Amino acid sequence: MYKRHQQQLFQFLHVKEETLQPQKWRFGYGLHFDLYPDRFSLLYDFCYFHKWIDESDGRVAITEAGNERLQLSYEDQHYHDLIRFWMRLYKRAIPNLPMLVQLIPLIASGGWVTQQGLMDTLLPWIKEFYYDSPVDILVNRVCKMMVHLGLLRVGQDENEQWMYTATYASQTWLRKYNGFTETTILLKKSWRTSKRKAIVSSWHLPVSTDSWYASFQNLRDGRGDDLMQWNVNELEKWEELRGFVDTALLPIYLYREGKQVSEHAWRMNYLLNVAAAIEQKLKGRVLLYPVSYHFAEEQLSQQTPEGFSFCVLLHFRGDRVRAVESAQNSNLLMLPVGDEDLESSLRFEVTVDVLYKEIIRHWQQRTSQ
Repeated sequence: MYKRHQQQLFQFLHVKEETLQPQKWRFGYGLHFDLYPDRFSLLYDFCYFHKWIDESDGRVAITEAGNERLQLSYEDQHYHDLIRFWMRLYKRAIPNLPMLVQLIPLIASGGWVTQQGLMDTLLPWIKEFYYDSPVDILVNRVCKMMVHLGLLRVGQDENEQWMYTATYASQTWLRKYNGFTETTILLKKSWRTSKRKAIVSSWHLPVSTDSWYASFQNLRDGRGDDLMQWNVNELEKWEELRGFVDTALLPIYLYREGKQVSEHAWRMNYLLNVAAAIEQKLKGRVLLYPVSYHFAEEQLSQQTPEGFSFCVLLHFRGDRVRAVESAQNSNLLMLPVGDEDLESSLRFEVTVDVLYKEIIRHWQQRTSQ
């Protein structure tokens, strides 16, 4: 919706929000979180999820189910459903949200508690979500939304410190609600509104950073249960994710003479597991491609896929890998992986930690330009 239309619509709401100012990024918390302010974005998604509104041909319209909903009277169950929807929608970005929503009212049940006090207690339980720091998540994504939802009250003391206290709703109904058992909700844009091309990866290995070589053990022994495959039957899963994925991750293996087949298999699987661990760290924004291998003497160039804003090529240090960027992709990052001490799980963890943070820095640098 145009900002002028948003401003007109916001006048009908009890809580008046401002339209969004230009920002470098907003994603991960709803269908149109990049277009609408926090509270309205949640209300919009709630209506969209229940099919009370529909998007078609660039317009938003109330559906027949929406008109029927308008004729019904208010029930507390609808309020509870909205809270549950918020938790399921945000839990993808904040996995510990069900615990935080229970802990905060418990901490604040005895009276007013400072925002700093909540941060001192809860920040160790919160991980960053892309450019959202733990502080941003606690203050803006959790406490602010709990105030909007009537689960907290907010005020300031004489020193202008923000303070929170629990409400009746958070002390009664919410205590009986177990958000840990709820599945997450991932809203997807329709084919008509999504501009990204569908690129489906064939397979990749899941990984445990405590013992990455367990995957190779299963592969060597012929057990394929640990392999995840994206095929035509799983295309719907990709369509649910495609609106959020803007980075292609391609592991490239250079096949050199002088090594046994078993050593090549070990090295290739190590590279793939590093890629899989990085994808898990950045889950939701990265699509992991199957490992691509070339013979060293061929000196071929790796074609990067179209339809992604960023492309990351992962290869062993010392391998001379050339890439041909697509016309749509000018944000290419080459990440070399050391091949010393491949049996060390500690070295594996350090490698993954360094490389995934390098990708985040690459995102930040490119989006700030």
